Amino acid sequence: MLFRSGDTRPYQLIERAQQFTLDLLRTDAFVVYFEPDGSVWQPRAQLGDLGTPELTRAVQAGLPLEDTVNLWIPWQSGHPYYQDAYDHAADTPTKQTAHIRTTAPLPVDVRGERRGIFAIGLKMPRAWTRLDRVILEAVMHHLGMALERAEQTQTLRYRTH
Repeated sequence: MLFRSGDTRPYQLIERAQQFTLDLLRTDAFVVYFEPDGSVWQPRAQLGDLGTPELTRAVQAGLPLEDTVNLWIPWQSGHPYYQDAYDHAADTPTKQTAHIRTTAPLPVDVRGERRGIFAIGLKMPRAWTRLDRVILEAVMHHLGMALERAEQTQTLRYRTH
């Protein structure tokens, strides 16, 4: 089971989805879950090696919100942004991402509101298949539902104590 009904820790739920995704892809990949915080994307959960110390430092410092197009597009559109060939020139920091070949940032919605971006990066080329897309989007749907249940459980616990 991907998500346990009693788990109310949001970032552990996200990490479960990240592990499932990495197991599914079976390749040299990483997954970072970002949330907007002021003018930057803050990483809240990460699984897998980003590939370079420079990219790791840039991500940990927070990426520029609107200048990180790979994250901004799915945030604004509400739709996944699959790139079989990652457009390095569209993002900041460009030099630190040269080793990334394929990406798929997917929006995470809770109760119809955008919560964050679940960004998948692969260090090898991959064409996203229809099956890949169906599975990844189903995982995001279930993650959103699990996060909603976790919030409801926390609220109920708060009210009863």
